[in-house]
Amino acid sequence: MDHRDEWFSPESVEEQIEQHLSASDQSSPNTRLLYDLQQLTEDDVSRLARIRERLLEHSTSGIGREPVPIQRYQQTHIQPLAEPELPTSRRSQKRSRFLGNLLSGLVAMLIIGSMLAAFTLLRPQPRAADLKRNVPAPPSLIHGEAAFLLDATSGKVLFDSNSHARVPIADTAKIMTAVVAIENANLDQPVTIQQSILDQIPAGASVAHLQLGDQFQLRDLLYGLLLPSGDDAALAIAQTVAGDTQKFVAMMNEEAHQLQLNDTHFTSPYGSVSPNDYSSAADLTHLGWYAMQLADFAQIVAQQQYTLPATRGHHFYLWPNTNPLLTAYAGMNGIKLSYDGTMGSMIFSAQRNNHLLIGTELGTRSMELLVSDVKMLLDRGFASIPPDPTPTPTSPTLGSIVRDMRG
Repeated sequence: MDHRDEWFSPESVEEQIEQHLSASDQSSPNTRLLYDLQQLTEDDVSRLARIRERLLEHSTSGIGREPVPIQRYQQTHIQPLAEPELPTSRRSQKRSRFLGNLLSGLVAMLIIGSMLAAFTLLRPQPRAADLKRNVPAPPSLIHGEAAFLLDATSGKVLFDSNSHARVPIADTAKIMTAVVAIENANLDQPVTIQQSILDQIPAGASVAHLQLGDQFQLRDLLYGLLLPSGDDAALAIAQTVAGDTQKFVAMMNEEAHQLQLNDTHFTSPYGSVSPNDYSSAADLTHLGWYAMQLADFAQIVAQQQYTLPATRGHHFYLWPNTNPLLTAYAGMNGIKLSYDGTMGSMIFSAQRNNHLLIGTELGTRSMELLVSDVKMLLDRGFASIPPDPTPTPTSPTLGSIVRDMRG
């Protein structure tokens, strides 16, 4: 047989088709070109098969003939945008090839994901202590353990930092001592300083220097209680009002219950170091808010000092107010400072532009920081209140809110 017919060998053309199909290019123009070439080659295969049959027929019958170039059997016009309808077998092959590639890709992704997970688990994790040490704590506006600021005119809370934490209250307990005395006793009644009172004064206590046998009005002792923070005055008031210190402490705790001071408990009329003598910044602020509605209390805490001239009944007394902001901050009108040389707390009150602000800061480690914090809290509080030259008739008064608190 003449080997020239290999020029039309369908096997060579099929190899070319397979090469075209296997060399996939994902760009859109190349894909359409591949479809066009595939359509062309399939048509040529069909024609080559017919030509081969005819050549075989001529060869068998002994008729010689020159091979016909393939160009004569090509189409003169090709539709480049028409996607050919592939034979079922070809579509199955392409679908199988696509599914195989997809499955291989998924397997590769799973392997990579497993490797990353293993790397994460095996990598040394930072300890919780290291994280706490490396992450800086947000700065606080105050230096104390807790603080609370209230606009008593509107009832709006202006600042709150750990305000329900129960902390030792020390001398600030004397606010409640004064409230119980004002509400339950005749402030004009006489009080004689007895030895049993002086014997109860704890060592190192702050005192009003009451002298044995001196006789006062109960009202005078309130000045000795609130201005120089006299523990001796607190004990004298407790014995006068209740006849016994512990009975008076029970009255203090009952008053706290009625005022809904749920974070507060007293064990003495002066504020002992007992762990059962505690309150919170929020409770003390509300207690100060209530106390300032008592005219006698508000008058006393606003005084820079109180002078008690000597008489036949008692010695001379001069009791200065320990509140350093009473003359250093405009509008300051109370209430009570507590400072033992290492730790300070203050319940404070100031009024400007028809607004009364009352607040508390507890557990500050120096007097300078405490005074600075209180000034800052009041400045921020007044700055946050819009100007209101006249009181709003519908705004709740402190007295009405206190009456609601007591039920």
